[in-house]
Amino acid sequence: MNQIPKLQLQIARLRKEKGVTQEEMAQHLGISYQAVSKWETGAAYPDITLLPAIADYFGVSIDAILGFQPPAPQPEETYQFLKQLLGSVPKEKLYTLARNLSGVIFEGVATKGWNEYVPWEIRNRLADNGYSGWGMAVNIEPEGFSAMIGGMTIIADMSEVNFPQKEHAAMIADMFSDLSDARIISILSAWINHYKGDENNNPVTIFL
Repeated sequence: MNQIPKLQLQIARLRKEKGVTQEEMAQHLGISYQAVSKWETGAAYPDITLLPAIADYFGVSIDAILGFQPPAPQPEETYQFLKQLLGSVPKEKLYTLARNLSGVIFEGVATKGWNEYVPWEIRNRLADNGYSGWGMAVNIEPEGFSAMIGGMTIIADMSEVNFPQKEHAAMIADMFSDLSDARIISILSAWINHYKGDENNNPVTIFL
């Protein structure tokens, strides 16, 4: 009995995270939207035979629908899982996958995670184009900061960060001005291509 209130909360939360209406969910399941509304208010509960279809629709387990969550994996287990995952994909898809994973980590740092409302709908962006369509998202807290700019993700411990000071503004402006020069971009592009073609990946330093 203690799990019944969780059931209605899980369905409402998962639907909002997926970004669909009660009508869209009901149409997919072949039921009325009033039924979905009753589930979310606790006025009624889904037939047990519908639970697999609901879980499949949200891409979660039936346990997750019911509010049961397995124990969180230990960091070592997560590390090994990610190594196996990254080692199992074709080379041409490796960096896209790594970039998308970094976006999920960014979400965990910059929001309240999967357990509550996620304003940026990261889940809907896990596609081949990754996060290239993003502008900039930044989260700063006493413990640290995270930033996502296009396909780049930065996560740092605040104790290891040296923020630019106002007296550095001119220097930073000059740096970006230099980097916007088409000739310098061409040099950097050539350098990157040379580096990628070096089987030994020998480091190269360029002073601009």
